[in-house]
Amino acid sequence: MILSGSSTAGPESIGRIDVPTTTVEELEAAHGMRFDALVMDIEGGELQFMRENPALLRQLNFVSVEFHESIILSAGIAECEQLMASAGLVHAETVAECAVWLRAN
Repeated sequence: MILSGSSTAGPESIGRIDVPTTTVEELEAAHGMRFDALVMDIEGGELQFMRENPALLRQLNFVSVEFHESIILSAGIAECEQLMASAGLVHAETVAECAVWLRAN
């Protein structure tokens, strides 16, 4: 049996693979739009993304994120939650590993 994927990964098993990327700002500029919603399932990259994109978090009205606790641990999830709260987002619901946060109005 071969097991792989984020469900079997832990912090000690993470390697690094560089891949081409595009920033959210580059996507917005290229398409002449401003995003106000984010659906995130990035296999353990949630904390790094949120740390690197505080301005984006402040402009979003909706965030759906699948947390990978086996990779970022509960402390990483707590930091993500703090970053979203600091950006004015409020936790609305969690089902399994998926959490929804909305802009507080």
